[in-house]
Amino acid sequence: MIRLKRNITEVKTQKKSTEISYYISNQDNNYLELCHAIRGHWSVEVNNHVRNVTFAEDDLTTKKNLSRSMAGLRTLASGILNQCKYSNKKAQLDNFADKFDELIQFLKSIKFL
Repeated sequence: MIRLKRNITEVKTQKKSTEISYYISNQDNNYLELCHAIRGHWSVEVNNHVRNVTFAEDDLTTKKNLSRSMAGLRTLASGILNQCKYSNKKAQLDNFADKFDELIQFLKSIKFL
């Protein structure tokens, strides 16, 4: 059993809090591997949160055959926005939706088009 204490700082408000989580595993004495697995789990959760906030992914409905393609396009868009280090990805997507010429110019500047 692993007891994990997290110190959390909310970015917007700088509010600090502490959270304790417990994990159970049948692994013997492989503490580093378990720590990597826990960290990996939370990085996936953070990515899912970003995708849902930025792209409202949980609210989207598509036909089964189209879901993978749309998820791939959202992953691509998220990766491009991450590399460009936009502080507010959702606002930047809204800006590109309103100003299509800026989107085309941006895609050309990163040699996507």
